[in-house]
Amino acid sequence: MYTNKIKNVLYVGRYNNDYCRNYTFINSLKKNDINVFEINFNKLSKKDKILYLLKKLRKFNNQQIDLMLYYSLETFSVPFFIVRIYAFIKRIPFVHDIFISKLQTYYFDRDLNIIKKRIKVRFYYWFYYYLLDFFESHFSNYVFLDTLSHIKFFHDKFRIPLNKFYKLYIGARDDIFYPLDQDTKKKNEFIVGFWGTFIPLQGIEYILKAAKILENESDIKFVIIGDGQTFLKNKMLAEELKIKNLMFTGFIPLKELPAIIKNFDIVLGIFGPTSKTLQVIPNKIFEGNSMKLPIISCESPAINELYKDSEDIILCKPADPKTLAESIFNLKTDTKLREKIKENGYLTYQKKASSRVLSERILKILNFIVNN
Repeated sequence: MYTNKIKNVLYVGRYNNDYCRNYTFINSLKKNDINVFEINFNKLSKKDKILYLLKKLRKFNNQQIDLMLYYSLETFSVPFFIVRIYAFIKRIPFVHDIFISKLQTYYFDRDLNIIKKRIKVRFYYWFYYYLLDFFESHFSNYVFLDTLSHIKFFHDKFRIPLNKFYKLYIGARDDIFYPLDQDTKKKNEFIVGFWGTFIPLQGIEYILKAAKILENESDIKFVIIGDGQTFLKNKMLAEELKIKNLMFTGFIPLKELPAIIKNFDIVLGIFGPTSKTLQVIPNKIFEGNSMKLPIISCESPAINELYKDSEDIILCKPADPKTLAESIFNLKTDTKLREKIKENGYLTYQKKASSRVLSERILKILNFIVNN
């Protein structure tokens, strides 16, 4: 047991309040009677971000702040250094929820078009994102990441001491994602569903190729929700393959998702070939768990930290549509296995990654940091 001694926290960054990571942090603190002062520079221009930050930070000069939490997917480095210097001057513990490697995400994963440019330009981007990761992790007092595999990457790549890191799973919005009864469906309709942001680590092209392999199973229908970087490329692939058992819905707002995905008989995770695929457990797996749905994803060190194959999840090879198709078919035809997977996945989530569990862990870690 521990006593909460934190009264005021400054939560700073470029973030979406509805996203589960920010929602979990902010609401965990508020539910424990901690004042959370937010400085969110989302959607501002570079110049406006700097002026906004300086103006907002001045307001807290006479306010007792116990800890600063920084979360940002920002690739503009100046805001980080402004808030880090402020925390240093005020002698406030600076905790950074890094969440992603900018080098992995913006150079190797999302901005793959960079590699088509001249070598000098490529090196500039690589070096910039490398330094951003390096300085953000080195200059923070403590760092949150979502898996041990992710922590190992930062430790090995940037030589960050392991005692700086704390692991905190992403989890899901339990106020949005929870078990719901399925609607009445057509007879002999078995829905395999995916939702995501269409970035390379998702491996949507392998889902499409698996759908093509299974198109003669007339009762299996694939539903693909979302849009993003690879959306048009994958839409063209689906047309090229002439896949008949597939539907793209486009973007659907977060709060409207459960009404659709509750009817999925199988939820699909991630299957991409990128190194980041091996280091993360994506939102959709926790969201599917939270709704008590059976999940298939690719095997990875990160997934193996929390789940056991054929016990609370079904795992297949990454970037391999054949083994994905086999996993879908086997799980479809084995009703008992499907029930076991969804029940065990739900229990694993409730014990290790639910909002309640994450909230308790956040409070325990932050109190330890403040008191030491």
